[in-house]
Amino acid sequence: EEFLVTSKLIGEIKRCVEKLRVFNKPFNKTLISNLFQIVIKFEKAKINTNWNFVNDWCNDFSLDELSDECFSMTIHKNGRAVEKEFASAQEFWFVAKSKALLELGKIEECIELSSQALDQVPVFHSSNDVWLSRNISKALTKDGDLEKALQIMNKVHAKKRDWFIKSELAELNLKLGKKELALK
Repeated sequence: EEFLVTSKLIGEIKRCVEKLRVFNKPFNKTLISNLFQIVIKFEKAKINTNWNFVNDWCNDFSLDELSDECFSMTIHKNGRAVEKEFASAQEFWFVAKSKALLELGKIEECIELSSQALDQVPVFHSSNDVWLSRNISKALTKDGDLEKALQIMNKVHAKKRDWFIKSELAELNLKLGKKELALK
């Protein structure tokens, strides 16, 4: 039943986007961008993300119709108001599409798209540049280009010290026979 409700909702959102596309108004870009992101966030919140769906949903939207403007929000943290800037819909699209391509084993497309994003997006948010670089490294690993994957993962590790980044770096070093570096 949940699947039917979700499918119906996605269908309604698609129809809404199609109607918004007919009228080329500046505010419509904001609405289309928000609807795009809501659906992706909804799908990625699931325990088993359907990466085919994420890829197809991204394919349904061109970068031109998604906003390149970041948005800001006041966040209250420890009794202080802090202004936080969030990714544009275009940046969000690149990150979602890159991850989907990686998960679907579309290695060359993942590398190409992630590289395009790193060149094209002027300012990254939420460490999205790091995640895109990590996707490139993981894709290169799957493709067998371990030396290049290691170079990129070392740069990722310099910016992000999460345990899983350290683990991926150690695995790459082990695959390349660099046992001492893997144990660091």
